[in-house]
Amino acid sequence: MSLLETFLTDSQGATILFLAMLIVSVQRGPY
Repeated sequence: MSLLETFLTDSQGATILFLAMLIVSVQRGPY
């Protein structure tokens, strides 16, 4: 999970990544 940790170290990058994943999850709907 080194790549994920690298994103977490950058608060701005982590926020953008989180929002992107959240939007994709909502678009796809519930699993």
